[in-house]
Amino acid sequence: MLDERQKRIAKGLEDAEAAERDRQLAANEREAALADSRKEAQALLARASKIAEDSRAETLAQAKGEAQKLIDRAREEITAEREKAMAELRSQVADLALDAAGKLVRSEMNGETQRRLVEQFLEDVKPGDAAQSERN
Repeated sequence: MLDERQKRIAKGLEDAEAAERDRQLAANEREAALADSRKEAQALLARASKIAEDSRAETLAQAKGEAQKLIDRAREEITAEREKAMAELRSQVADLALDAAGKLVRSEMNGETQRRLVEQFLEDVKPGDAAQSERN
């Protein structure tokens, strides 16, 4: 009876050791699975960050391109408006010059002669000369 009890105790100890080994093995497997999951999560986060950064860079590049287009269009419109204003100003200057010339000379000149004289005057005066004299 004592031998049988010793065998049962020995068997119980062996079973307990086997259970401990199984528990340790399961814990190791769980730790390995957890480590793999962490690596995968980090890889997913890195990929998501890369995608977000690429998307941000692309959006920024598009915004810069659109801003440059707007700037270019605004410059073109400003240039066109300036040229239009200069043309209107030349026309007004020509009319004023004709009126002034007519009053100064107090003679009858026909409109075509007056217009020709003013156009010739405007051709003689270069736009750069007027800008230079304005600066001085």
